[in-house]
Parts: sequence; C-alpha cells; structure tokens
Amino acid sequence: MLSGDIAGGIAQYRASMGASKTRLPIGIHIAMLESAGHAHAAQALCELGLGTGDDVSAAVHKAQSPGQLCREYEALFERGAINSRMIARYAGSLIELGRAEEAARIFDSTRLFQTVMLDDLTVANEPLADLVAAEIAARATASAKPTVNGPALDMLRVGKLTHDPGPAVARLIDAIEAEARRYLASWAGSDHPFARHVSDQHVIHAWGLISEGPGRLDRHSHKRGWVTCVYYPVGVPDGEQGGDLMVGAPEGGASGPGWPQARVRPRAGLLVLMPSYYTHWTKPYDAPGLRVSIAVDFELSRAASFVANDVS
Repeated sequence: MLSGDIAGGIAQYRASMGASKTRLPIGIHIAMLESAGHAHAAQALCELGLGTGDDVSAAVHKAQSPGQLCREYEALFERGAINSRMIARYAGSLIELGRAEEAARIFDSTRLFQTVMLDDLTVANEPLADLVAAEIAARATASAKPTVNGPALDMLRVGKLTHDPGPAVARLIDAIEAEARRYLASWAGSDHPFARHVSDQHVIHAWGLISEGPGRLDRHSHKRGWVTCVYYPVGVPDGEQGGDLMVGAPEGGASGPGWPQARVRPRAGLLVLMPSYYTHWTKPYDAPGLRVSIAVDFELSRAASFVANDVS
C-alpha cells in the first residue's frame, strides 16, 4: 500500500485476516498509513475493517483506559467510521466510566427492542410458520452442519437461506425485510445518537439454527450487521424449561445499569428486532423437543463515509 498498490495491499490484508487466528490490529495499521501521509490507503483499509466487522480504533489494541477509548471512538464516529462491534465496545466503556445514561441512550431498548407477530402470514392458505419449519427441516437433512465453535453449541446450522430459498422461506424473508425497513426508517428519523449513520441500503444474511435437546447460544453480538432479527417458526411449549432468548450485558462486561435487559419466550410466528450490537444468548433447552430459530442480519451495504485525517 505504501508503494501505491492499494488494491493489491487490500487483497493481501483480507487474506491475512482470513488466515489469522487472532484479529489483526487494523486500527494501528490505519494510523500508520495516515501518519505516513497515505490517506487514501488508510481510508481503503478502514472501509475493509468496517465491512468485516472489525474494530478500526487504535486505542483498543493498546490497552488504553475507558476514557481514552471513548475519545477515540467519538472521533471515529464523527468521521463516519462506525460499526456494531465498535458501538458495543463504546457503550461498554461508557458504563465502565459511570456514564450509564449515555449508554442507555445508545441501547434505547424502549424504542429499539421490538417484537412483532407474523402469525397471520400464509402460503397457499397454509400457515407460514409451519411451512418454514418444514423447509428448514428439509434443508437441514440435506445440508446442515453441526456447530463446532461458539456461540452456537450442540446445534445444527442451516446457512445461506437467501440462496435458492423455498417459497415459504422466501415469503418469510420478504416479510422480515418489510419489518426491518420500517424499523430502520423509524431509527433513522429519530433522535438516537447514531441515527445519521442508519441507511436504507443493506445486504441480507440469513441462517437457521436447530436444536433437539440441550442446544444453546452463548453470549454474543453480531459484528457485521446493523439490525438483527430472530424469527421462531416453532414455539417452546409451556411448562418446558429453557429456550428463552435473553438480552443483557456481555460476558465479562462491566456490571451496573445501562445495559438493555430482555427475556423472550419463543412462540410460533414471533419476530424479534434489535440492533446488532445487543448482546444476546439463549437459555439451554432442557426438553427433548425441537427448537428452531431463523436469524436475519441487515448489513449496511453503503461504503463507509469515513473521512481520513488530513496529515499532509
């Protein structure tokens, strides 16, 4: 990149990201390029990092104090360098500093955590939820892979549901997209601290998770999405333990007020919408019955409106 071959450098960096077992200190590398006067190269690397869900701050790789982290995040956000991973870490740093009210404004759970029932949808006069469950089960038989690394444990994953979906899954994704567009438009028009970063241009990623018995999701958030949706074609019967969707603080996060708190019991036809920076998990399902969920992420497809520092 220093020699002027930005495209070649980005290709090599992307390959290194895929090969590395740990996350590269991309924020430090961006700062190095900026300090060397290569603003366009720094911008290209920043856009790569934002698109892959990486944290493009330099301070996070230097064990800086929460106050220093907050100041760098605020400067980056002002320049348009923002994604869900960075928002989550920024909010956690605010809570560590005792600025819980500011963090609560970012999570804004009263407005941004929503549930919608899609139980009136049908395909060929059949309930959509039943047909989606059947399609997911058929795809699982053909192509599902056991989850071997977190956060999903003891589950089957059915990936890339937007690729050649059946009629029921296609109808479901259309319905979820309509709800997500409404959600995004409301968010963009609000007084939320990051409303100006919300766009109606997005790429959809969808996958299914199936468990029979003690499958669970550990605490995690979705780093590349902006809005995360979870749909349940099958509910958890009353009286059975576990299976609930939980929202709260991340593992090892600072305790105290500021984090969103929610608990949702899966019902057939239920859709949950939340920012992708929300930490969520599930209670282990202790019953032998089937638990099916479909996750849909809306990743903003706009190029990052990152403004490189002028170091000339």
